[in-house]
Order: sequence, then structure tokens, then C-alpha cells
Amino acid sequence: MAACILVFVTSLYLLLGLALHYAMLSVGSSRSFGFAAVAIGAALLHERLIRGSLYRVFQRRFAPGAAAAALAAVGALAPVLARHFLLPRPSAPLPLVIAQSILVELSISFALTWLALGSGSTWPGGVALGLIWAVRLALVITFHGGVVPFLEVVAAMAGALAIAAVLVRALAPYRDQVLGAS
Repeated sequence: MAACILVFVTSLYLLLGLALHYAMLSVGSSRSFGFAAVAIGAALLHERLIRGSLYRVFQRRFAPGAAAAALAAVGALAPVLARHFLLPRPSAPLPLVIAQSILVELSISFALTWLALGSGSTWPGGVALGLIWAVRLALVITFHGGVVPFLEVVAAMAGALAIAAVLVRALAPYRDQVLGAS
């Protein structure tokens, strides 16, 4: 359920952009649907490697709480690079595009880290990340001005907050470990 909430909330910027007439959506080519299918497999592998194997290494090397934050930062690197190589580049200045992509992917990465911690598995996060990328690759988004990128940042941050709210009980032991509570 949390994975579905993450996909829905992080994709809300598309609906808001359409409703506010700042974005137009069109369906991509059959090639983009092929990329979307590959994206789901790549996302499952990414989550298994980053939030599965790498998290165990980070747990041994970082203080409680720092491992998850460091993992979220490392987990955002590949999606940030993928955005710049796979998605059409907006006409905004490059530093602004990079900053926006880092904010979006870091927020989603935090949500995926919390999802992996709360569920005890990398599968829900892998499916969620794969679906987010499938939407990105299957739909061609044409936007006007800076409203849609701003909405994407807000939606990604809202997705992270939604995961934290949905998994508040499941994440309680990690919070207690960080804060030193018993």
C-alpha cells in the first residue's frame, strides 16, 4: 500500500500541471514503453543493491540514523544521472535543472529508504521506483515556465512525508535507536 501511495503522490505534479494548464502530456512511442519495462527491472536491481546490500555495509560503518541518510544520498545518484541521460532536457539553465533533479531524486530516495526499513524488503521500493520511472518514460511532458518542475519537487517531498506518515509505527524502532530511547 505504501508503495502505491508513493507512486501516486510523486506523480500528482502531472495532474496539477495539467489542471493549471502549465503542462501538456502525450503518450510516448513504443520505444519509450520498452524503456519503461526495462526501468522496472533496473529499479528492482537498484533497490536490491542500494537498500539491500549497501545498507548492511553502511549500518556497520555509520552511527545509528546516519546510515539511512547516507544511503538515501547514494541511492539518489543513479536516478539523477538517469534523468539527464534518458529524459528530455528542459530549456532551463543547467544548474537549475541539476538542482531540481537532486531535490526530486533525494526526496524519493529518502522515501524509498524508509519504505525498505519499514517493510523489511526492497521489493515495494523497487516496484514503486520502477513505476515512477515507467510513468516518466512513457509520458512526454511539455511544460511552460517553472511551475511544473516546482510542483515535481513539492510532490517528491510530499511523497517522502506520506511514506513517513504511513509507516510511522514500522519506523518507530529506527527512530528510537537514533534518539536513544528504549
